[in-house]
Amino acid sequence: MDDVTAGAQRSLMTSFDPDQQSPSTELEEAENQLKIEIEEQWLKLNKLQAKLNQEKKIGKINNPECTMSQISEAKEKRLQAEIDANIKTSPSLLSTNSEVIEAVLLSDLQTCVEQLKQTLSVVKTQRRELVEETERERRLLKQHKEVKASIEEKIEVEQKIPEKSHDSELKNLEKMKKRGIEKQKNLMKNLGQFAKQHFPMPNIPDSKRKRHLSGKTVDDDEDELFQLFEILEVLMNKSTGEDKHDPYVQVTSNFWPPYVELLLRCGIARRHPEDSNRIALTSYHM
Repeated sequence: MDDVTAGAQRSLMTSFDPDQQSPSTELEEAENQLKIEIEEQWLKLNKLQAKLNQEKKIGKINNPECTMSQISEAKEKRLQAEIDANIKTSPSLLSTNSEVIEAVLLSDLQTCVEQLKQTLSVVKTQRRELVEETERERRLLKQHKEVKASIEEKIEVEQKIPEKSHDSELKNLEKMKKRGIEKQKNLMKNLGQFAKQHFPMPNIPDSKRKRHLSGKTVDDDEDELFQLFEILEVLMNKSTGEDKHDPYVQVTSNFWPPYVELLLRCGIARRHPEDSNRIALTSYHM
């Protein structure tokens, strides 16, 4: 490469010589001279590369007959040598300056303190959650104990009661049922008397009226009218009978329209939402 540089300098010096030819011709000659020298150096490099390729390779790893096991053994030996060297050498400090060492240690200590503060905050949060959970569990346990004690007390009371008392309670219930039936009959009787007295029928002979007492028909004449009490009885039998899911009754010519309108306006009866010719007793919830 020194020869190339010297040749280039010579060409440039001759190109600026005033006694020589024109500048353009001298520049062309310099370029040609540089090309020739570059080709000469390129030939020298090719010869050197050919010599190197012809030389024999040195070392077991570069030998084509070397196996993978030999390569692994060589790597293992090299790593073992590095380990031995590191063991023999004592660790050295980054700096012998005490101020630098103190600053590094202080920075590491501050980092550790910050990490410990964050860990402490997390631990406190977890502890608070555990305390709240423990309090909830204690309240639930107290409630369960109270329920258990109440159930055990009731069981003890039931076990102490003799069988005769159960029989007496059953008899009392039967008596109450009978009294209820009798009271219902009296109420129905009073209702019938009240309806006959205050809500009389039109001027139609009583012998021609159709009566539906307890759901039974006495006379089958379709043109005869029901009394108000009989209309109420039909509605009650329908709402408390076997067809409880369908308490509506068809309004026929036997239902006197003024009485039907009276029951509807007083809220005692209601119409079917889809069929105005059907009515039912209004549900009363005590």
